[in-house]
Amino acid sequence: MTLVHRRIIYLFFMAVFFIVLPFIIMSATGYRFNTKKNIIQKTGIIFLEARPEKVDIWLNGKLIDNRTPVRINNLLPNEYELKLTKEGYHSWQKKIRVYESQTTSLQYIRLFKKNIKADNLVAEKIIKMVKLDGRDKLLLIKYIDNQYVVSIFKKGEEKEIYKSGKEIIKAEWADNGERVIIYQKNNIYIINVNNPDKVINLQDKLGSVDFASLKFDKFNSNNVFYIKHNKLIKVNLLNLNKTVFPYWPLDYYVQGNTIYFLSQNSLNNIFLKKFDILNAGASETLFVLELADNYRLVDAQNEFVTIKKGNELIIWDGRRGKSEVIKGVDFFKWNANHDELLFGNKRELWTYRPQKEEKYILFTRTGGGIKNAEWYKPETHIFYIVNNKLKVVENLVSNRVVYDMAEFKEMDDFSINEKGDKVYIIGRDNQKQGLFELKILDN
Repeated sequence: MTLVHRRIIYLFFMAVFFIVLPFIIMSATGYRFNTKKNIIQKTGIIFLEARPEKVDIWLNGKLIDNRTPVRINNLLPNEYELKLTKEGYHSWQKKIRVYESQTTSLQYIRLFKKNIKADNLVAEKIIKMVKLDGRDKLLLIKYIDNQYVVSIFKKGEEKEIYKSGKEIIKAEWADNGERVIIYQKNNIYIINVNNPDKVINLQDKLGSVDFASLKFDKFNSNNVFYIKHNKLIKVNLLNLNKTVFPYWPLDYYVQGNTIYFLSQNSLNNIFLKKFDILNAGASETLFVLELADNYRLVDAQNEFVTIKKGNELIIWDGRRGKSEVIKGVDFFKWNANHDELLFGNKRELWTYRPQKEEKYILFTRTGGGIKNAEWYKPETHIFYIVNNKLKVVENLVSNRVVYDMAEFKEMDDFSINEKGDKVYIIGRDNQKQGLFELKILDN
């Protein structure tokens, strides 16, 4: 090779280098040439995380990866068709807008199983199911051979703790699952879960009291409250020490050492008040309501007090000193942080976010048939029953994905386990009835 040839080759590669160099620099600094617009633009990024982690990721019909989390870099500002697929699962598909110099984060994407076979775990008529918050334990109320039976279902095993020929109105967890409280027409029983023969009969302990007014400290069921002779009374069941508070509440709610209560101190108004059990000499007035005889205090946490009046909810926000009235409410549930409320009726499903600019979000509106709804964990999704179908929808303001999870002949209620991979349903599937399990995610 002559010197001239070598110089020509050298100059050629130098020219190529200087031509390509700007594109390399642009790519490294997040710029690309947009051939459609004939301009250089700053690129954007899509970051996504999904469960299951092993999924096929498609961008505009092209397979780009098969595992998350993943960053898709150097995307020109535009709208992209993003799709996640996995065999045996519902696919997830959306149009995603990418912006200059921005990362579009898509976290907590969930692909749930489809065509799930329901396993019948308890083949008996179940009236009610109550999940223990934070634990995978279910409290079941059953009706078998003219007997009401209360049992605990945990890790695939059922344990009977109480049986009676008299109607059980309701049952609830107490003391973080160590005890169960059973309500019957004229009496209340406290059952020790680990020793069901150890039963506290409140009629024997307290004598003649108005059981309709009786409530418990949910963290310590030895502390019992009730109204008698126009006074609120606290009794410690261990030593039967009694404390009489100088208040006559129309209704009340116990939250630790704080008691919220409704009181009528005038002819035209009801007052929401609170006082500290350790300093019962003074109460604080929080809010004034119009006169009515059907107010019920149903919840008080994180400075939000929830009052029910028929099918209305009244939310008192203690931090802002304001109230909100929500109408047409058949069921409701606060999220874990107590800053977002899921509520609805047989026709509509909503969330209320008191600290957001857009407070109300409508998730679905039907001709009827919505029975119940539950938060998923994490609270990025909402499960609900409509016309005996179990559905799940993303908890987003818009651009939501909805899945049909299962359909039963009858679906009365459901609960989601803590891990978020199983749903428990009470109802009837063809000829079977009772408690069913749906495996909606693999481990």
